[in-house]
Amino acid sequence: MGSKVEHNSYTGTEWMPSARLGWKLSPQWLLWSAASRAVRTPSRVDVEFFVPAQPPYQLAGGPNFRSEIANTLELGLRAQPNERLSYSLTVFGSHYTSLRNYRRLSSRTFVLINASKANVYGVEAWGRYQVSRGWSVQAGLTSMHEGFSGANVAAIAPGNDPRYQMRLQSSWTLSSGLDVDVSLRRVSALRFTTVPGYNEADARLGWRYSQALEFAISARNLLHAQHREFAQSGAAGANPIMVGRTAQLTVTARF
Repeated sequence: MGSKVEHNSYTGTEWMPSARLGWKLSPQWLLWSAASRAVRTPSRVDVEFFVPAQPPYQLAGGPNFRSEIANTLELGLRAQPNERLSYSLTVFGSHYTSLRNYRRLSSRTFVLINASKANVYGVEAWGRYQVSRGWSVQAGLTSMHEGFSGANVAAIAPGNDPRYQMRLQSSWTLSSGLDVDVSLRRVSALRFTTVPGYNEADARLGWRYSQALEFAISARNLLHAQHREFAQSGAAGANPIMVGRTAQLTVTARF
């Protein structure tokens, strides 16, 4: 149990307490829970951003903007029933208040205010299985649901996150000092833009020349030359960010 304390020039002192509780059911099973409060303090963009720079303004800042608050509860289970298998399951829920929105001062001018709420809940799961001495398989899943309330929610398009993400990875450690990792991932579509869901693959080949020197080459996004991953929220896919294939060579030296 503890708390983080932060002071800022816009809202003064902010408290962010948290508490965690763990219960070891047996040497192989751990049940845990957590409660926390998170704060996003205002930035200059929230309070002092004017468009255009001279009046008459279309955006007249947010002079009364205060911190956004998130209260989160988590419950999780970690298990290792045998030497080969381990897994974790976590359910979570967050209640957000005072989220950023806007209010019209006139037909052409608006200001930023705290006028939205949200409830977000979901599940995270991962597992690892040691198939043999040099081969392991890992899998993970994150799924969440977001619900927003408040005026103008459709216009500001909050919570533009994928509904679920999945990942499957296979890793081999060979006797010659070679490590091979191949992974597949699936990301669902973004709700408020025209960014579709996509599948991609990554790979890594590492060679341990000695205890002090290691080489690795990795490649990402092998299935497509490029795919759309992000876009301007609420703009029907305007200004899409395309992500393409990449390769990286890494040399690690330990002294």
